[in-house]
Amino acid sequence: MGWWDRFSRGLLLIRQSWHVLSKDKRLLIFPFLSALSLVAVLISFAVPIIGSEKLQQFLSGQSYEAEAADLVLLFLFYFVNYLVITLFNAALISCAITSLRGGKPTIAKGVQAALTRLPQIVAWSLLSASVGVLLRAVESRVPIVMRLFTFFAGLLWAVATYFAVPVMVAEGAGPVTAVKRSVEIIRKTWGESLVSNLGINAVFSFGLFLTVLPAMIIGSTGNNHALLIYLAVAIVFWLLIALVASALMTITRSAIYCYATDGEAPSGFDQDSLANAFRRRRTLLGGQSQIGG
Repeated sequence: MGWWDRFSRGLLLIRQSWHVLSKDKRLLIFPFLSALSLVAVLISFAVPIIGSEKLQQFLSGQSYEAEAADLVLLFLFYFVNYLVITLFNAALISCAITSLRGGKPTIAKGVQAALTRLPQIVAWSLLSASVGVLLRAVESRVPIVMRLFTFFAGLLWAVATYFAVPVMVAEGAGPVTAVKRSVEIIRKTWGESLVSNLGINAVFSFGLFLTVLPAMIIGSTGNNHALLIYLAVAIVFWLLIALVASALMTITRSAIYCYATDGEAPSGFDQDSLANAFRRRRTLLGGQSQIGG
């Protein structure tokens, strides 16, 4: 019952995030530009990665060793990816927080806010890339059974840093402080911040699954021309789904961050739904419940 209530509240946060996004669809430009930039990064690194046989073996788990130059290349690849993702995510978060606090965001202001935090974003990308390479190196050297621990270590890192970027954007905190603040906010929440993300992924994954059924039906008729047309339309639909899902997850995360720091429901969100997203812990003395730290 507890988890069902939590999931229901997570879905409510998704619906409220959708209302915020529907009022300002321009926010979709940031995940769109992020996706384009990531494709460009992937293409630019494809040739050196493909050209390094040892790095390919290292990434596929076929080899435990990698040249120093290969590890540097892998670090640079991770770093540029994190830099691109965090930069556009910071711009979207800035716009979302502005909107949630009753302001009028613009694309220019979002980009300006992200560039203002560029030192923090670069430091954060360096830290994230270091953690990524470290986990990959450890995973390549331990037995298969032990790799489960590296998987959970990566998962724990992802959860602990869930609110790190909003903290950097809104508070100007450095990476270490941002992680600490993120952990504090995570500890306050019942888990709606994570459940809502799972809910978004589940809803849109189901939508993607439904698009596969017509493809199977059309394919069974042998009409390849119709199948190609349908697949082209489906790919465009999938891309739109991915952009919307990314924006909704960011808006939801920003809303929970705003409530955690302001103590009041942001514009477009219900006070009770956000209040219920926080653990009410009883103090050891007096037995009064509290929201927050």
